[in-house]
Amino acid sequence: MLAEKIPGWFSSAVKRLVAPEIREIVKDELIVVDKKLDAMRTQISAMGTQISAMGTQISAMGLQISALDKKIEAVDTKVEALKAEITSVAKIAILEAKVKELEQKLASRT
Repeated sequence: MLAEKIPGWFSSAVKRLVAPEIREIVKDELIVVDKKLDAMRTQISAMGTQISAMGTQISAMGLQISALDKKIEAVDTKVEALKAEITSVAKIAILEAKVKELEQKLASRT
C-alpha cells in the first residue's frame, strides 16, 4: 500500500540517484574483501610451506629411527653372542674343574 502512494517517477529517480552510490559502496567492500582474501591466501601458502618442511623433518626422523633400529639390532646380536660366550665360559670352567679333579684323583693313585 505504501508502494501505491509512491509515484513511479519518484521511484525511478531514487534508483538512478542511489544506484551509483550503492555500486560504489559494494565495490569498496569487495576491494576490502579481496585484500583480506589475498592475505589469507598468503597465510595459507606459508602454512603449506611449513607443513611441507615438517614433512621433510618427519621423513628425516624416520630415517634416523630406522638407523637406530639397525644399531639396536646389531647390539642385540652382540648381546646374544656374549650370552652364548658366557654360557660357553661357564661350561669350560665346569669342565676345567672336572679335569683338575680327575688329575688330582689320578695323581693320588700313583
